[in-house]
Amino acid sequence: MITRERSPAAFFGLTALLSAPFLVLGALVDAPDGGLVGGLPLSALQVLAPFLAAVILVARQHG
Repeated sequence: MITRERSPAAFFGLTALLSAPFLVLGALVDAPDGGLVGGLPLSALQVLAPFLAAVILVARQHG
């Protein structure tokens, strides 16, 4: 049973909120080489959002 503390909706919502700044930053910064190593755009940093969301939710659950 999924409880309020382990809600998938909270995880996906927080992931979306944490991804948004990277998406906006990637759209606003016009770097000729893509912005990151290997020509990746700055919005590629969104890959960190699920990890950060999980850490935040677990820390909140365990105090």
